[in-house]
Amino acid sequence: MVGRFLLLFGIFKIQVMYADLVPLERIIQIDTSNESSIIAAARELKHQPIDVLINNAGVGGKDGIDKTMKTEMMKQFEVNTVGSFLMTRSFLPHLKLAAAKTGWPRSPLFRLAWEALR
Repeated sequence: MVGRFLLLFGIFKIQVMYADLVPLERIIQIDTSNESSIIAAARELKHQPIDVLINNAGVGGKDGIDKTMKTEMMKQFEVNTVGSFLMTRSFLPHLKLAAAKTGWPRSPLFRLAWEALR
């Protein structure tokens, strides 16, 4: 497949076996806690359709709620919630480009609305 690439994102350095990435065109590492990093990656892929965006970067707490400090909880929220929002918002034009090729450019919105009403 021509033009394949992989977006790698998260706040920790990602270890990858290069042998598995030979068919890929490029790798882009994104820090989802840094809005500038996300925007720069989206700009780097200008006019590149993206079929699937999986927001799976995240951090978890090491202590229970009784020992978790507000700063740690806010960092988790920033990465896990705000980071996913920023990724989706920044890469939405790329997802729309891919959706336009399928003939169903609004199907993700329909599915989201359907699930919200359930």
